[in-house]
Amino acid sequence: MQLRRRWIAMALVAAAAFMTPLAALAATVDPETAATKFEGLKGNDAVKLREEILKEAPTDIIARADYTTKLADAFRSHNLLTSQNADGALNAAMTIAQIHTGSADKYLAEMLKSDNAAVRYWGAKGYAGIATDLINLKAVPNATKALITALAVEKSAIVKREIIVALVKLGDVDALIQGIKALAIPMLSAAPDSQTLEVAKYALDQLNTLAAGLKPEQKSQAAEAAAWVASAAVKQEVAVLKKDPGALPRSYHASVAAVVDSTITTLNTLAGKKAFTPIKDDPEVTSFLLDAVTGSASTGPGSLQKIFPDVAVP
Repeated sequence: MQLRRRWIAMALVAAAAFMTPLAALAATVDPETAATKFEGLKGNDAVKLREEILKEAPTDIIARADYTTKLADAFRSHNLLTSQNADGALNAAMTIAQIHTGSADKYLAEMLKSDNAAVRYWGAKGYAGIATDLINLKAVPNATKALITALAVEKSAIVKREIIVALVKLGDVDALIQGIKALAIPMLSAAPDSQTLEVAKYALDQLNTLAAGLKPEQKSQAAEAAAWVASAAVKQEVAVLKKDPGALPRSYHASVAAVVDSTITTLNTLAGKKAFTPIKDDPEVTSFLLDAVTGSASTGPGSLQKIFPDVAVP
């Protein structure tokens, strides 16, 4: 009798071990059902569905990745990113961003193309959240390509910052340099807002932490990106003030000055010495002194090109 009880106990343990994964799988929200519900749910109901999906998602790495792929496929087939139901579209996007698996990367790239800035924000944030997974999967190039492409046309400073954060976490310094250049290009034709200047400063500060260890060709590319973003910001400020001296608040010049300061600091780190003196003056003088460093179309190469000959004049 005792032996029989022992066998029954062992059988129950084995059955429990077998049934637990099945129970966990059964508890997950069906991807097709989730997609259908997101099409119509609004407000807190959409939030609750997202929270339920994330709570019940598989914890096993492989199962979670597979489940995420199925969710993304279902969301895609229902065109949730272009849904007229903004609440459902956003919460569906947040689900993919917050589930944190490398298999979310393709859908995150699609999110970065959305007309909804909030969805684009979560696309970038999602990439930051799975950076380690993408590094381990050797899938960083696809991610950085999507992020830089998005950054080149992004209008929202909040989204721009999150894209830079993702690039930093992905650990690809070449991509970060391209990101800074992408910030600079729109500044060549229009004055950036204060928030974008703050993003540029953040990006430069992140670059500065990596600058000393870069290869020679990377240092030239980094120096060019830094020089271009500072030069463009200063020139646009001067251009605006020439048209209307009262057009910009003092805080705007402080933001421009912060970008210039971070640029000079980064250039000195790249040069391996204090080759460039900090510039702190009014906009016109700042522009004049910065041209002497970065060079310009009107003055030709500056002192920067003497150290890094390959750096193009802004």
